[in-house]
Amino acid sequence: MKFVRYSVCCALVIALTGCSVPKRPATVVESYAIGEVEAVAPKKQGFFSKLFAHYADWQGTPYKYGGTTKQGVDCSAFVALTYAELFDVHLPRTTKAQAKIGDEINRWEMEPGDLVLFKTTPRQRHVGIYIGEDQFMHASSRKGVTISKMDNPYWSKRFWKAVRTQLDVSG
Repeated sequence: MKFVRYSVCCALVIALTGCSVPKRPATVVESYAIGEVEAVAPKKQGFFSKLFAHYADWQGTPYKYGGTTKQGVDCSAFVALTYAELFDVHLPRTTKAQAKIGDEINRWEMEPGDLVLFKTTPRQRHVGIYIGEDQFMHASSRKGVTISKMDNPYWSKRFWKAVRTQLDVSG
């Protein structure tokens, strides 16, 4: 089972460092080949390894409004649990409160680890964690914990803002 998770994590890292053309300034994932990341930015490599291992562990967990476990989780709980478990950073529990923390940044300034927020209805909000390559991980009400593309028509129309937390992965 650990080999399968490791393989999934490696595949995700390779996919995120693949051939696509960046639509914004380069991040570590886009700038370096996998072997170079280890030599140039070991703390960032550790950040990505933790993040993708966590995703592999939660992938497919069903969405449940108010849920906080692998039996069912909502978007803000998934984000808060991810930050707490991996980085010992304690975020507020709700999307509304998470939207108010840190510094709001432009979309082209987003880096892995930033929060991405969406207005899904006039009254509802959604949150995920930006992972680079114009993608984010989140708890989707349709797919459970998944990775989605920011340029997906559904998400691009509903993008509200990006927030940089105090999470430091610069090394």
